[in-house]
Amino acid sequence: MARYLAWQLGMPVLETDLWLSSTSPVTHRIGELEKLVRSRHRQGRPVIIEGVTMMQTLEALGIQPDYCVFITNEARESEPEDDDEDWGPPQCLSEEVDTYLRERQPARRADFHLTWREPTMRVGSLEATADIQVPNPFAQRL
Repeated sequence: MARYLAWQLGMPVLETDLWLSSTSPVTHRIGELEKLVRSRHRQGRPVIIEGVTMMQTLEALGIQPDYCVFITNEARESEPEDDDEDWGPPQCLSEEVDTYLRERQPARRADFHLTWREPTMRVGSLEATADIQVPNPFAQRL
């Protein structure tokens, strides 16, 4: 979704998972990320920042997002049909991601919450559906 938005809006996306310095506990090379984000902001230009533990990463960068989008993958919440298929975060991160979701509650804090759902009927090579919950813009933010 971040890449799609970046393409449609003509702005860069920083995929913070590419700056991971370890897998457990999840830590990022914050100094490098901060340089990239600050450089963009000094130019008065927006940037899309994406990642698994986004609220935690933004806090470490000292950044308040203008908008936050959270995506729930409905297909991943159900049991996989094929045990060989890769579902969810890597096993070494699953507890950490669960803790992050429980403590930071990014879905509740998001400006937009999208739900990915497998299409009931496919036409062509790729098709997707999404439900969008648009919050009341006058509601007080958390």
